Amino acid sequence: MRTSFFYIFLLFCLSSFEVKAQGELMSTQTHEAYNNYVIYSNELVHALHIMESDFAYLNMAFNEYIEQGEKEIAFEQRIILRNYDYFPILPRDLYVKLYDDNFYIPPKERGKPLELIGQYHKLIEELEEIYEALAQYLESGRYRSDEKLLQGYKYLERIELLYYDAYALEEKLYWRLDASFNHYKVPVRNQLYANILSELEDLWQEGRRISRGVRAKDRSAGFKANCMYFENLIFKLKKDKEQYLGSIPKDEEILRDYYEQMINRAELLLADARSYLAQTKYQNKPLGADFHYYRDMLSHYNRYGNGLTALYNKMLHYTTEPKLIADELPPIFELKYPNHPAFDSLRKDSIADPTWVLAQLEKNRQDSITRADSLAKIKMQMPQVGDPSLEGFAANNLIFLIDISSSMGDEEKLPLLKNSLTQLLSLMRKEDNISIIAYSDKAELLLPPISGQEQEKIIGILEKLQVRSSSNADLGLNKAYLLARESFIEGGNNRIIMATDGNFSIDKKTERLIRKSARRDIQLSIFYFSEKEYDYVKNNLQEIALWGEGSYNYITTQNARKALLLEAQSVRNTP
Repeated sequence: MRTSFFYIFLLFCLSSFEVKAQGELMSTQTHEAYNNYVIYSNELVHALHIMESDFAYLNMAFNEYIEQGEKEIAFEQRIILRNYDYFPILPRDLYVKLYDDNFYIPPKERGKPLELIGQYHKLIEELEEIYEALAQYLESGRYRSDEKLLQGYKYLERIELLYYDAYALEEKLYWRLDASFNHYKVPVRNQLYANILSELEDLWQEGRRISRGVRAKDRSAGFKANCMYFENLIFKLKKDKEQYLGSIPKDEEILRDYYEQMINRAELLLADARSYLAQTKYQNKPLGADFHYYRDMLSHYNRYGNGLTALYNKMLHYTTEPKLIADELPPIFELKYPNHPAFDSLRKDSIADPTWVLAQLEKNRQDSITRADSLAKIKMQMPQVGDPSLEGFAANNLIFLIDISSSMGDEEKLPLLKNSLTQLLSLMRKEDNISIIAYSDKAELLLPPISGQEQEKIIGILEKLQVRSSSNADLGLNKAYLLARESFIEGGNNRIIMATDGNFSIDKKTERLIRKSARRDIQLSIFYFSEKEYDYVKNNLQEIALWGEGSYNYITTQNARKALLLEAQSVRNTP
């Protein structure tokens, strides 16, 4: 899953170039705009792959419930499209960038790709809604009163159809992009790179053609000829390897590694294709042999097996040659009905009627709106955010991570924080916890979590704070998150409030910790103390706070007290 990073990097690593095409110049932005489509499409394919494993499990669990009389259906819903473990940049953010940058594609070329990617985007949104509806169907126990799980199978029927639609949309989209992109003449930046990529592009395209052939259950003479051509390409690339790679500098041996790995994946694809033609495996599998052969092909073609497409795109990223990146192929979801007389009339090749599913999704949306309205009425009777009260708000677990480097000693920095926190303590309840960590060149826990009503003890620690030398944000953040996990309040406002007066960088490990913890309801807010709000500092701190799903605040004497109050009111009690 981490391999999806290289797709994202392609957004940022393209150098400027110019290409003449039909009297027009292609800019860096236009090249990037084309690749945005493929990057986003590949992320959707990755999402389809992740979701398909859950849908296949549910299909199996439903069948066992009917056939074997299982008493329960166990299912743990995953957050997928909003999960940074799967997507370093979330698909929704990539879609916004794609839409914004579409302006750089010539007007006569931009309409159809935008229409197709919009349909693809809506398809994935519907799949996500069905996924959530299935989870609610099971979690609520409604399935127990649903005779033969007919509602559950209707969801799965709709999912099967959407997977077929996704495959067709992806194929149309890439064909359109490729045709438009190839109107341009692409300059050669590095002749050595260009020669290698030209050969490997043929290998990737032939691997793509054969994989699609297996998907289409093609066993024609044309498919067999494609396999023979693919085999000859592999043989040629192995034979001429040193001709292509002999001039590669020693510090660029990674290209040799990519080259050899692509040949390896191509050989695995060819072996899969031969096995598919001979039908040597999967004869007794419930979904049929062809389904499983296509899955084998994808494991050597798509990213999750570091397949042919992933390796080719890595080479494009490394060489920065201006080409359209390779597309991944969507998986299949095939529904299998249980062996039960009630399902005998359902034919496997029938088209599922989406009416019931779409009506059910609309009902779920309306139920959500009704609940939101009800909650809004309840909240109107409670103290509002900004009112000097914590009544109606969740218990607080506030961890103050305080920069005590020498520059924090100014009157409007550390002293201002001390004064504002002292005022907040007057509102604290018994269930609200406060802890304090100070960091400079080391991180030190000065106050373990205690009730916010123990004001004297907290104020005593604040009074003893003394500035030191330089600061190490990584040490402070790691210690704060460790404490946040240990003192976590279920359903509470678990929040690290970082007080600093300067810019800092953090390593990738800490960034992953911040993102991961945010998904586990531990937020990070940043208070910036400075005589002036410098843009470069603000931008950096805002980004880090965004990772932590908290807030960024530039602190002055006018807003310090309210900013702290709002942090303590970040989570409402659930009625």
